Amino acid sequence: TRHRPVPDHLKELCFEALLGSLRRLFHGVEALSSPGEEKKEDAQESTETTSPASKGLREAKNHKRLLHHAARLFNEKSKKGFQYLVDHGILPNPVTPHSVAAFLRTGLVVGLDKAAVGQYLGEIGKDAAKAEKPPPVWELDWFHKEILTMYCSSFGFENQ
Repeated sequence: TRHRPVPDHLKELCFEALLGSLRRLFHGVEALSSPGEEKKEDAQESTETTSPASKGLREAKNHKRLLHHAARLFNEKSKKGFQYLVDHGILPNPVTPHSVAAFLRTGLVVGLDKAAVGQYLGEIGKDAAKAEKPPPVWELDWFHKEILTMYCSSFGFENQ
């Protein structure tokens, strides 16, 4: 059988996972080496964990964790999810239709509920008359229309 080539970032991620598993597996077990060699290994381990690759992986994991939390909040109430994304710098401030459409499109991978996305996209103009104070930009009519256009254009429909 033919195998697809594995991207380098996945190889590195798998290596880090295996290394972490082995460290946990042998945590507390005395090494078979001499005490001097043990200190060298500990020093090498501490430099490995602060390598640029490790930092990048940690940042990616933290970003994904933030996206998962934002998706849960969005599924409950879209306003909370967008505010969380803005507060944590994932969406730009001021929010753009393009950034919201990109989040809605890629957010399905991190746990956005399709029904919640559909409900948000279908709310154009519903709450504008009831608002006591000006709503956030992601709840404005023109903003919804642009998001809907950009969201739909991200799919490859034939005979548009």
